[in-house]
Amino acid sequence: MSTYRKVAATGAVLIGVALAGTGTAFAYWSTGGSGTGTATVATIQPLVVTQVPVQNLLAGKPTALVAKISNVNSFDISVAQHPVTLTPAVDKAHQACDLKNFVLTTPTPANPMVQANSSTDLVGGVVTMLNLPSVNQDVCQGATLTFSYTLSGSAK
Repeated sequence: MSTYRKVAATGAVLIGVALAGTGTAFAYWSTGGSGTGTATVATIQPLVVTQVPVQNLLAGKPTALVAKISNVNSFDISVAQHPVTLTPAVDKAHQACDLKNFVLTTPTPANPMVQANSSTDLVGGVVTMLNLPSVNQDVCQGATLTFSYTLSGSAK
């Protein structure tokens, strides 16, 4: 075999090996894959309003309602700026005590953003039993008023 043919044959073999090696390297580094993932939507727990009981409410004497909003969620809740509705009710033993004997000032949140696992005060709430000298208010003695607080908020 001539030197030219040997060089040409060797060159062809080397090109073939190089091309085969390139194909092998490409196949070796190629890959594919698939998988799945999930997401769970949070469940918002309701805000909780607690109020310190008012003792010895007297006619003509305004008394502060000391209350707070608690957020048990792991995220902040934004409370609407004027969301609190305060509804009074008289206990069954004192139904003759008319709610017109009382005036309520609705509280507002001290901070409209209730941080996660935290609380904020409700401020400005006042209950006053009116002093009505021309009305017999004896039926209200010993009455227990229950205040229902209603508010709204959204997760932030």
